[in-house]
Amino acid sequence: GGKGGGWGKGDAWGAGMGGKGGKGSPPVSLKEFITIGQKSSTHFRSSWITYCGIHAGGKADPTKLGEQFVKGYIAYIGELAANGLGALAAQQGIQLEADPNFLANLKPRGNMNQFGEEERPAKRPATTDPAV
Repeated sequence: GGKGGGWGKGDAWGAGMGGKGGKGSPPVSLKEFITIGQKSSTHFRSSWITYCGIHAGGKADPTKLGEQFVKGYIAYIGELAANGLGALAAQQGIQLEADPNFLANLKPRGNMNQFGEEERPAKRPATTDPAV
């Protein structure tokens, strides 16, 4: 987990930010995601503080608020971004739905986790039985 009271097993994910995350890179914890976001964008920082003010009584330490709270915030900003970008695309005459790849990219190709990453099913054990 992250430093200073991390969430334990399963708290990290690849964010692809700041050279971290993605294939061959160390994963970024949810706490690090919030920290990087706040350092990278005043809008991100302001929205995090406001979200915490509304939903956590002003407490803003992601390690104390917990994994589910941070994931709720990520889902919320994702929804806002999707709505805002969708409206901007419509204003510019970009018809995302008309692009066959647009909807194909939204359809899960397998089990998807909360971050839209495909989780592949466990491989079946090898068998020597030719009937299987």
